[in-house]
Amino acid sequence: MGTNPSPRVAIALDATKDLNQRELSATISNVRARGDILVNGDTLVVLGILGKVTLPLDYQSKASLLSTFETSIRAMHEEISKKVDTYVRMLQQSAQDCERQGVRVEVKIIGGASTKDIVIKEAASCKAVILD
Repeated sequence: MGTNPSPRVAIALDATKDLNQRELSATISNVRARGDILVNGDTLVVLGILGKVTLPLDYQSKASLLSTFETSIRAMHEEISKKVDTYVRMLQQSAQDCERQGVRVEVKIIGGASTKDIVIKEAASCKAVILD
């Protein structure tokens, strides 16, 4: 008999904007402080939606328009990788606090122009509760 996956709670963020550690930490702290959202065994998914990518020469392009240019695709992968690293670094203390509560933290950054569609698709795929 299979085990049920742990419940997942998703917080969707606009990864195009530069959030600081205090904003991210406050968001996680507020969710934890509620007491009725995260419980032992849950997974908190911090879902960042990257709607625009900065290309060489500081040109910004919508993520959905990047599929036609190889350099743009490379730039998007690099930007996503940087954002994941940044979010993981900024959430390190919050993740430790969550783990003491028995909650796992997962960071996921996705590129795409339609934030709403991406959030709905990701929430459905991991059967998450959405907090926006």
